[in-house]
Amino acid sequence: REKFDVRWHIEPGVEGVPSIKLLLQPLLENSLYHGSRPLQGRHGLIKIKARMDEGHLSLSISDNGVGMSKERLRELRKRLENAEDQSSHIGVFNTQKRLQLFYNEDYKFKLYSKQGQGTLIKIRLPKHPESAP
Repeated sequence: REKFDVRWHIEPGVEGVPSIKLLLQPLLENSLYHGSRPLQGRHGLIKIKARMDEGHLSLSISDNGVGMSKERLRELRKRLENAEDQSSHIGVFNTQKRLQLFYNEDYKFKLYSKQGQGTLIKIRLPKHPESAP
């Protein structure tokens, strides 16, 4: 209770752009579980942004949580690239896999993090996917 805030910044024109269902839910859950929950004495903040960028839908989810070390981030990125199973951060892996299945190569999914400062996920999707979700 009152341990974190969520701020939404949705630019006009984004509302009608289709995307896969439950795209943000597992990523927000990861921000809470892995980022904000372990905070000790700090108030958590999660920001969700959506905007149009050169005909693409750009989404970002960031938190001010505990973040990851450079080594852990490098390992996680490598596992995402190689589509390796992961027992932790399941939301990130499942979301990336769903994006890959639906959008083929026509999407971007990037993960950034700094230990002690938080994590940022950026997603870029085509405005008009070949088929509706």
